Amino acid sequence: MFITRSLLVILFAVPGLVRGQFVDDFEDGDLGTSPTWTGDLDHWSDVAYEEGRRLVTRGPAHSDTLQLETPIPSPFGTWQFRYGYSGGPLSNFNQVRIHLWSDDDPSGIRYYVLVGSNDRTLKLYHQSGINGPRVLIGLAPHDLLQSDAAAVHVRVEHD
Repeated sequence: MFITRSLLVILFAVPGLVRGQFVDDFEDGDLGTSPTWTGDLDHWSDVAYEEGRRLVTRGPAHSDTLQLETPIPSPFGTWQFRYGYSGGPLSNFNQVRIHLWSDDDPSGIRYYVLVGSNDRTLKLYHQSGINGPRVLIGLAPHDLLQSDAAAVHVRVEHD
């Protein structure tokens, strides 16, 4: 079963807490500049839709890990994005981790949103270190993402 995922990422930090803001609506059609995204760029593209552009995975039709990242100067701020999928319900074997912030140090702090699991929900985690214990700090209602296709708007604030 081929799963198509789209992700509109609008990430920004709260002014005053950090030195600047970061927003990417992918309207420029270029993942390489303004801001510079790195990772598996050949597996990502931005596609025009009626309401604007969306970031879409073009990964292989089998289990894989795809990465796309850009530097963010602080773990404090507000992250907003729209996540959509089609092709089948999400599960423990078909899920996405969206890392909001990660310390460069392998033993450092990480914050991420887990989209999809057997309870078909969104979860916000804090984790210390790559293999450290994760702590659930936010949870959406169960079966929020139970259909074969859905979209959800996510907003996370950290101050």
